[in-house]
Amino acid sequence: MKTKDFILPVAIVVGCIALGWFYYGVQINKQNSIEKQQQLKIDNERESRESEEQKQQEKEKELETKETQRKQALSYCLQRAEKDYWSYMELNGTKAEDGTINALTRHWDTAEKNKQQDINNCIKLHQ
Repeated sequence: MKTKDFILPVAIVVGCIALGWFYYGVQINKQNSIEKQQQLKIDNERESRESEEQKQQEKEKELETKETQRKQALSYCLQRAEKDYWSYMELNGTKAEDGTINALTRHWDTAEKNKQQDINNCIKLHQ
């Protein structure tokens, strides 16, 4: 056989090998691309979930802070009502040596009424 007779089959075999190798490379790249897209989707979902969890935690902290501030403000307001009650009684009564306050019944009633109004206002304001 002559060399010319081998050139065409060899060229066909080499061409088929080249085409096969090219097709194999394309399939590998396609598979890698699909895997990268899936990984990106998973990463984005995880980041989104973590972001939502972080927002929820911040919201809960903010609510806790507001609740603590509300309770502190209510407590201060109630203490102020009590202090005002006793200040009124000290101004309108007489303080004995043992620390007790002697006053007319109307002063006690007025002080109690004012204190109750202050307490109601505190509750309305800080609830």
